[in-house]
Amino acid sequence: MSMININVYCPSTKQTIKIENLTKDSSIYDLKRIIYDKTGTPPEHQIIQLNNKKIPNRYDSKKWEKLGINENTNIEMIYAMEGGCVGCRANLCCCGGSCRCQIM
Repeated sequence: MSMININVYCPSTKQTIKIENLTKDSSIYDLKRIIYDKTGTPPEHQIIQLNNKKIPNRYDSKKWEKLGINENTNIEMIYAMEGGCVGCRANLCCCGGSCRCQIM
């Protein structure tokens, strides 16, 4: 089975997360679980963007291959917090007051 390695950028923390050995059968939710394991951000608080387009949660079960994701795809994870702080500098999401949270 073919494996891919990707980088996921998190703009609120300016951190790039390296994700290795994903299969083409991996789903968006699989990616969210790996991000959770690496950052502690729960999957339900993650918004995944592919090439600047938000992927709705209803696509969590979609496979990489169906979405055309490869190692060159621009992937971002935005922290979404219910009732989010929208950059209010209150540090509700522990991003040091530099967050760019989205209201869910």
